[in-house]
Amino acid sequence: MDSRVAAELTFQLDLLRIARRVCVRSSRVQLLTEDNSSCLTVRHTRIASDAAELIETSLDGLISIAAIAQSLDVSERTLLTAFRSRYHQSPRHFIQSMRLNRARTLLRDSPNSGALIQDIAAQVGFYDAGRFASKYQRLFGELPSQTVKNT
Repeated sequence: MDSRVAAELTFQLDLLRIARRVCVRSSRVQLLTEDNSSCLTVRHTRIASDAAELIETSLDGLISIAAIAQSLDVSERTLLTAFRSRYHQSPRHFIQSMRLNRARTLLRDSPNSGALIQDIAAQVGFYDAGRFASKYQRLFGELPSQTVKNT
């Protein structure tokens, strides 16, 4: 191995040692996992997964990003970054998608009724029927009424 390659390798190892110290001090997780992901990635994965569980258990009620961040003892910015790195979307969009998916399940399991659609929309947190139908159609490619008809 020539001296340039050895110097480069030594430099990279020194940088890795410094990064380890910074990561270990700034987050309460191990620096590297078995698959060699960084401590920040591990921390973000844990935060996003914990937040997703909170969201799933509280879809019937109103949940705010601030409340999620507070319950996980992180800032809203950290929560946003964690969600974007893990799910490639914001927590707000994730909550909306989860609610729309819950509505789709309820619509498929329910008998044919127009009033039922508004009730289900309200049940999952959409109080404007037009906005619900628009977001539903954008996600699933069909109106809620079409989902009910196809069951």
